[in-house]
Amino acid sequence: MAISGDVYKQIGRSSAGAVSIVAAYASESNTPVGLTVSSFATLSFEPPLVMFAIQHNADSYPALVSSKVFGVSLLSVARLAGTPACILRRVG
Repeated sequence: MAISGDVYKQIGRSSAGAVSIVAAYASESNTPVGLTVSSFATLSFEPPLVMFAIQHNADSYPALVSSKVFGVSLLSVARLAGTPACILRRVG
């Protein structure tokens, strides 16, 4: 789904200092996988590009790099207090 330029700019402003959850579906098992990242950043407005870092030995690495789509949820520090630890460790 395409997002507007204004929404994309707001994402860039909001992502500084936020903890992000990056998630996708593992195609071979059709199950959600994901991880928390603190390295999420917006790179370019046109075309809209984002970046996050993930270790090659992370459990979710194969599914995330092979997926054609992924989702990112930005969590502010205030929201982390109410977030169950199981969500921060593993999506799904």
